[in-house]
Amino acid sequence: MKNLVITFALFITLGVCKGSSTNNFDQTVVAVNGLNLRESPSLRGKVIASIPFLDKVKLVQEADTYEDTVGTVSFGGYNDFTQQIIGEWVKVKYQKKEGYVFNAYLMSEYFEESAQGEDSQYALSFPGTNCYENVHRNKEIRWKGVFKNGNSYEIKEVKLEYYMSFDEMGQWYGVTTDSNDSLLFMLGAVEDKFPNGQIAGRYRDYGMEFDYSKRSSTVENMTLHLLEDEAYLSISEGNQQQKIESHGVVFILWKGDLDGDDKTDYIFTIGEKSSSTVLFLSSEAEEGQIVNPVASYFSGYCC
Repeated sequence: MKNLVITFALFITLGVCKGSSTNNFDQTVVAVNGLNLRESPSLRGKVIASIPFLDKVKLVQEADTYEDTVGTVSFGGYNDFTQQIIGEWVKVKYQKKEGYVFNAYLMSEYFEESAQGEDSQYALSFPGTNCYENVHRNKEIRWKGVFKNGNSYEIKEVKLEYYMSFDEMGQWYGVTTDSNDSLLFMLGAVEDKFPNGQIAGRYRDYGMEFDYSKRSSTVENMTLHLLEDEAYLSISEGNQQQKIESHGVVFILWKGDLDGDDKTDYIFTIGEKSSSTVLFLSSEAEEGQIVNPVASYFSGYCC
């Protein structure tokens, strides 16, 4: 098994049957601050170019050097662990130059189009590794972290980084920040939508879920309906109610104000084998809605 979202047990149940091959695909740089192209396969190699985040390179030659590391990342919180950023030096072509880059910061282009597109105005992410690709393409996204601070929660600015992790089980997508201690999840927006400071709410930490033995199960103002012809989640506030498609499995991750409008926002994980953890914001609600879905993080079983 592979550690995924550090504080959310559902993500630690991913399978490990994903394979990895890079021969037939372009490679995309996932180093947010750019990736150095070097004359020789070493951190001591002369830098001949800096390749920007999300630019593509052509793989010229697979690694012909031993496995190397460029550092470690440490994740605090519910499951403390430290992971080395391990990879190999591969020869690539960028524009008209050939040289070596560290492949822990290269992502194979498996997908024609990413769900985390260039026009996405919001983003949601979690620290750790995942076999699902959750690299956000909009370079204007500004990231903030939600931290556990004693019995309360706090939003602070963070610098997010992506990296790749390779092992005998395949290729994994890693996400880290400059401050992982007590970090629960990360929120992103093009504009400054999430104010810094203490916030009112509750992170569920997988401890609040619905009773799936019943056709209708209620947790606070949220009811999961498991009917013969459909399954959906309903949220009630005052006289207003909103219906959300659920596919039968819903975990409550967050309930509380995130966007500073003194109204309740939600994060739900919907589905299990192939799941989406979705951020619902009250400030983006349309007419007749309590909240509106604005960003997703994908996870589930890897096969």
